Amino acid sequence: MNAAAHCLNSFTERLFRSSRRTSSWQKSQERSDAAKAQAFAAALSKLPNMFLISLDSSLAEQAAILATQHGLRGADSVYAAVAKKYDCILISLDKEHLTRLAGVVAVQRPEDALKGIVLPRLTT
Repeated sequence: MNAAAHCLNSFTERLFRSSRRTSSWQKSQERSDAAKAQAFAAALSKLPNMFLISLDSSLAEQAAILATQHGLRGADSVYAAVAKKYDCILISLDKEHLTRLAGVVAVQRPEDALKGIVLPRLTT
């Protein structure tokens, strides 16, 4: 088995194990909030400067490698792979992102990312 296949297998196992931890209460909550989540996603996609990134095999492989190298969960490794591929800052409150990804991708807390940004005044 080559290194990429090994990483992908390890990534799949990690993703499966974390998905089994979801309780039945959480699953019912998720289903009841599905309409809200879809409406939120639709609203997000209409924001200016919002881009939806497809998870192709290349990006999935990079995410698998990052997951195994840095002990990340499935979705977290995808966020890191996207930040790395597009050379952008990962804005996060997740302690795992802030500690495990230091030196791999740029990671900032939201409050740090917002420092120095001047918002326009709204006139009424």
